[in-house]
Amino acid sequence: MNDMKTYSIEYAQKHLESLIRSVNDNNEAILIKDFFPGNTNAVLIGEEQWNSMLEKLGTVIKIEQRKNEEEFDFDSTWDNLL
Repeated sequence: MNDMKTYSIEYAQKHLESLIRSVNDNNEAILIKDFFPGNTNAVLIGEEQWNSMLEKLGTVIKIEQRKNEEEFDFDSTWDNLL
């Protein structure tokens, strides 16, 4: 994600509505950067992207949990995820 568009906090505050439209319309993420040393940054993504990431993360967690079971039945795991 190094090619992510980056904007300052000040710019993001002034253009928040258009940035929200952009991340949703283009399915992209935008880095909102605080350029003062020691401060942290944030990433703006659309709700659909967020939900997709949570779903994928949940799938990975379920698979990892199943790997720890004595017998790992991938077909059963896959069926339970759907």
